[in-house]
Amino acid sequence: MTADITLASSSGDAAVLDTITRYHAALQGAVTVKTTAFLAAAAGHADVESARHELVARIESTLRPYLQAEADVLLPALQQTGDESIADLPASNTELVAQLDQLSTAFRAADVGSGAAALQISLAEHFRLLAGKALPALAQASDVSLAALWGRIESTTGDVQSQGVDERPASTGHICECGILDEQELPELDVRTVPHAIRHATVFGALEAIEMGSGMVLVAHHDPLPLLAQIEQRSPGAFDVHYLERGPEAWRLQFRRISGAR
Repeated sequence: MTADITLASSSGDAAVLDTITRYHAALQGAVTVKTTAFLAAAAGHADVESARHELVARIESTLRPYLQAEADVLLPALQQTGDESIADLPASNTELVAQLDQLSTAFRAADVGSGAAALQISLAEHFRLLAGKALPALAQASDVSLAALWGRIESTTGDVQSQGVDERPASTGHICECGILDEQELPELDVRTVPHAIRHATVFGALEAIEMGSGMVLVAHHDPLPLLAQIEQRSPGAFDVHYLERGPEAWRLQFRRISGAR
């Protein structure tokens, strides 16, 4: 199988395609880890309200501003291309905003859980449409600068991977002397099903959603030593890492945030 190739009208637009894809992956990773944390809290009868608050706060501070900027900047530019294949995107954007509205006002655990799960599915489909049709159309348009459009979006949304982390200690259960968290269900991110091209960006976004003292479990199909090196380079000393399982079918690692450093 050969990789899809997108021809861009400029080198700047070609480079920004990868930047946008990784940004989307980071957004998805952050939403995934907060959703998983809420579902774990609900299943274990833990502090469900705190988990709900963290989930809503995360999507309100990252996903909603992005969707608004997308509607203000990307969608009008797409309409100018006249490409009928991207006609579903405005409705997809509107539906995502509606799902955010419902999730932000939901309080029953069942409503929050189902709403968050639906949001994950819709978000993945939305980004698939963007990557498969919309972004290539903009990159190929000679009268549109995708790099300039993305610059306008970044100026209003910021970088999801560099936003501040709440420094309040989270309710994380007992930490044994070896440093491994227990007495709670940690959110788990299984990257074996994540496309290789966006795998690391997805992990970065998920880790940025982890608050001080809390953690997550990463599942990989091999020992992720290059990834661990990148994480340490990006956020020196921010995470305490313990191997929970070392193959041969899967490697499971626990990350615990011990610093807010980037």
